[in-house]
Amino acid sequence: MTKRHNLAGLTKWMERDPWHYHFLDVMAEHTAEACEEAGITVPAVADVLGQQAAMVVWGAAFEDFLTRPYGEDARTVVDDYLKRRGWKETPVNRCYMEAVRDSVMSLYEVSAIIPDESFLARDLIRGGDLLRISERSATTMLKPWDRIAARIVDVNGKTMMTGGTLVLDHETADSLVEHFSASPEAVRQKFRELANKTAELVGFDLGDLVNHRVVLGISAHEFTLAWLKDSLRRALHPPKVVNCDGDAIAFHTVRYPLAAGAAADAVRVWLRGNDALREESDTFWNWVEYDSTSPRRPGDAQTFITKMADGATVLGTIKLIENALVLQVNSEARAVRGQAMLAPLLVELERYRSPTPTKRKRSRHTSTTTITQCSISP
Repeated sequence: MTKRHNLAGLTKWMERDPWHYHFLDVMAEHTAEACEEAGITVPAVADVLGQQAAMVVWGAAFEDFLTRPYGEDARTVVDDYLKRRGWKETPVNRCYMEAVRDSVMSLYEVSAIIPDESFLARDLIRGGDLLRISERSATTMLKPWDRIAARIVDVNGKTMMTGGTLVLDHETADSLVEHFSASPEAVRQKFRELANKTAELVGFDLGDLVNHRVVLGISAHEFTLAWLKDSLRRALHPPKVVNCDGDAIAFHTVRYPLAAGAAADAVRVWLRGNDALREESDTFWNWVEYDSTSPRRPGDAQTFITKMADGATVLGTIKLIENALVLQVNSEARAVRGQAMLAPLLVELERYRSPTPTKRKRSRHTSTTTITQCSISP
């Protein structure tokens, strides 16, 4: 939603009875099930996910509420507001409110992003032509092939998306596509079940169920619930991250200071002679390993792995800087292996001194970063 679409008047109007109570019901549809699964209250969403995420949920529920007809005359809050206060709104605002009122939420794939201008959106549920969406702020946050649950509207000939947009991971998006892209008879059965619970849909002609529009129109809360369940699960139960050896990720740096007069060229020659080290420059080597076995991943942990173009696994890196040789790895076990690999270098040069632990610092990913020191003396 752009800044010129000011919905402050409409938002204030919906605080009146009976709209306020209707909105609370819609908000509960968008949040209650996910919060119950997570074991938290709806107000606690802001504490767990942050205020911005809570506003995203509110925005999705708010826009869904704008589409909901109530009463014998099937009147929406937009209809009521524009009838009584529409004279106070600009033509653009009125057009935008009506566009949101008539919109449905669907799932789109993002591509061909032009920063600060637009992007292409492909409807993954209903199909159809690619849409060029005029948008500035979202183009700085979206990436090609992102999946978004969004309302695409046309305002005065300009195709845009509304503010209540949810960015979904691919797994969650795929489950929604499967859910909504059922056979025609399955779609009709789903609609019958919804119609039994939704008074204003009783008697609706099932023949009008074209391209899932009606089902999507009364199912917007399912997108929010899918997004909220996934977000709460990740926040409350973050997955364990391991490397392909099955070791917990804990970034370690082992630093070997070069004493005055140390032969850096001799160190470089030794590194070049080690088959496990792949030289990328005269000061940087990748420590690699070829392994045909599958990554060892305990339970539901996520695997962090770095591969070279030829399939070799990167175990760590080695840098030769002005006054030190630096080994960097992502687990304690690899730090031990790396030090064992470099030990012959120190023995060969007869410049070895036992490692002495120095300060520890917290890693932003996991555990701690352990810094040890050895000396390479002349």
